Amino acid sequence: MLSSLTTARLVLRRFSLADLDAMLALIAQAEILAVLPDWAMSRPQLTDYLNWWIAHYAEFDPQAPEWLAAICLRDSGELIGWLGIWPKIGLNETGPEIAYALSPAHWGQGLMTEAVRAFTQAIFAQCPQLAAVLAIVKDWNQGSLRVVQKAGFIARGEVTLDDGEPFTFWRLPRPDLLAWPLQLRRATQADARELAAMQTAAYVEHAKRWGPWNALDNSAAGPGGYNSAEMIRYLIEAAQYWVVSLGEVLVGGICVEGPFAGDISINWFFIDPAFGRKGLGQRALQLLEAQYPTAQSWSLGTSAASADNARFYQRCGYQETDCSGGYRYFRKEVAAAVPEAPSQPHGFLGEYRPELHVVDCGWPDLQIVNSSIERARLHNVNATGLRIGDARLAGLEICHASWGGAHLHDLALGWHGDVQPVMLSRVDLSGARLEDCDWQGAQIQGGQLDGLVIEGVPYAELRAAWLAQQR
Repeated sequence: MLSSLTTARLVLRRFSLADLDAMLALIAQAEILAVLPDWAMSRPQLTDYLNWWIAHYAEFDPQAPEWLAAICLRDSGELIGWLGIWPKIGLNETGPEIAYALSPAHWGQGLMTEAVRAFTQAIFAQCPQLAAVLAIVKDWNQGSLRVVQKAGFIARGEVTLDDGEPFTFWRLPRPDLLAWPLQLRRATQADARELAAMQTAAYVEHAKRWGPWNALDNSAAGPGGYNSAEMIRYLIEAAQYWVVSLGEVLVGGICVEGPFAGDISINWFFIDPAFGRKGLGQRALQLLEAQYPTAQSWSLGTSAASADNARFYQRCGYQETDCSGGYRYFRKEVAAAVPEAPSQPHGFLGEYRPELHVVDCGWPDLQIVNSSIERARLHNVNATGLRIGDARLAGLEICHASWGGAHLHDLALGWHGDVQPVMLSRVDLSGARLEDCDWQGAQIQGGQLDGLVIEGVPYAELRAAWLAQQR
């Protein structure tokens, strides 16, 4: 690592014990300790800390970079802050975190952005295998948020450390990352938060150009769940979800179902707009097709409003098959598909079977995908582990059933005009937990309410207080 870096107004250099008094004055400032309380060190503690860095500067490892730089004014040499990079304890992410502080007397002049840009450029130059630098910032820290934004970091949602403290999460990809090989891998639950941030950004960017995803349905930027990490967590378990990446930097996601009768359906596909229009989407689809050599065809639907999407899929070999209900549908036939292996799941594709009756059958691991089952009846069935997701459930009725351990989540009114209120009647909710729900206009009438707790307050106490006010 370089011993020092010089910018237009700053010098970033190694620390020495001559900086002890200036650093003690810096870390004593309330504005800095409000953001970085761990830096509240005594003189002996700070002396030990600086000595550790002084001894380890010569051991810089490009495979696991760690560094602490003093930020000084170029003209006067005054120490006004510090900037460092190291692994973040409690942050389950690949790559080092950047941390920094600047004396409040020098805020608002762009000095920290200048320092971060120079420092990260030097780090990437010294570490050719480093794909990205990370940053975590409190959402109320507007100054630090401006620094990471101006320095080119990309927002990646919210992350919670092991101690439960939430931060906004940012990645700064290396400048030549697009030259790295594009990769596909199966998504894990740990990817859901970052995938959701990218997917939301992709749909918002689309809406800026083309308006609502489906103006015939509602004014949202995307289909139901487009901005939900919970939706992605569900899909990772229920479908085949692939991460598109450059190194360990996630740049997109693809969710597919099948093959069913030789066809694979692409249900969700997005590339982070920060990497858009670079050919990554077409390369990602090519990698995806290579994962399914037995596929005979590929199908998908996309917003009817988007001419961009239509042109993209046509370039990738898809033919438009229909345009209705606010969607355009595309299909790609595979000229020479490998015959489907017997172990592949089988199903009905493109068939309409009204009044289908299934009696005394065993269908474990049954999948019903992109299908209409309006007015279907499931009676006297063992549906343990049944999962219904990404579905329209207007008029759904579940009755006379045991539902211990059931989990209903991320359900909404309004999509497809389904605004009728939900009703639960004679339902055993003992021990149930209802979290982060919209209760506007809701009513609870009758039933056993002993022991009910609302926002930590027992219902009995709330009712007693209300009755006391009525006297």
